[in-house]
Amino acid sequence: MKRIVRLNGERYAALESRLDGLTARFELRNVFNPSDARIAGKTYIAFRAIPAAGGRVRAYLASWSEDGSHELVDLTATAREHGIAFIADPKLVELRGQLYVTFNTGFSPVHDNSIFLQRVTPEIGEPQFCVLRHRQRVEKNWAFYVDQAGHLRAVYGLEPIALLHQTDGELGLGGDLIFEHSSPHIVPQTGHLTIGTQMIVDGNDSGFLIAHTKVHLGRKRAYVGRAISLDLSGTGQPVSKSRVILIDSYAALIPSRQRLNPNLLSATYFSGLRREAGHVIIGYGVSDARAAFARTEEKRLW
Repeated sequence: MKRIVRLNGERYAALESRLDGLTARFELRNVFNPSDARIAGKTYIAFRAIPAAGGRVRAYLASWSEDGSHELVDLTATAREHGIAFIADPKLVELRGQLYVTFNTGFSPVHDNSIFLQRVTPEIGEPQFCVLRHRQRVEKNWAFYVDQAGHLRAVYGLEPIALLHQTDGELGLGGDLIFEHSSPHIVPQTGHLTIGTQMIVDGNDSGFLIAHTKVHLGRKRAYVGRAISLDLSGTGQPVSKSRVILIDSYAALIPSRQRLNPNLLSATYFSGLRREAGHVIIGYGVSDARAAFARTEEKRLW
């Protein structure tokens, strides 16, 4: 039997306060979908927001040092320097000891969109186009990871599980990254379960992430979360779904006036996941209107 866990009672106030203070200083509005990381003594948060001057949503990267100094990078502006007009769903992931942000280029009714990886540490690098034949026309999120042999891989889909492996290119050094399906057959993306956060890898053959379960009402949809355990070996049960449905609160299920997508009923949209001192830190957005973090015991997700 499924049960619901409300995360608003386990909010990580210190992290939220840090992000709120910085975004208020730059007069950013509708701050949402945060993804945080800790590396080399610094805290990083990628997120989306509307700039002070208004206009289309942009992607940003905030960072704080131990001495309290901070920096805000406009990832959308950086991407445009490389010919990328728009960024959606920025999420942080640590690969080979360095921090990267992955993003897609949003929806286009005319062209296929794209997935990119961009190095963040030790300095901002060039966005690298992730090339895949036999792909979906609209790409949203791949969950990137490095296996114990040091090879770059990605989870492409969840129902059923579909894995990718890198075949060419140099991670972090610019240029395209070429991927191929690890199965000889193209796995169709079916059902309502889609990749949300990047993945926490436990050893070589398993990991877990928070996926999105989409509830449809005509053309409109709502998002809630669900922890997913993955067998990355290609054998056995590929996906184990938690019985817990994750939401911010019951109030967050009510359509928000501040939502940016008219087809969105409501969303607890999961964008960040990491472990810290025996807990998991979960970053999520509420209906494109605000950013939230929760700090909870991992067993609560299952």
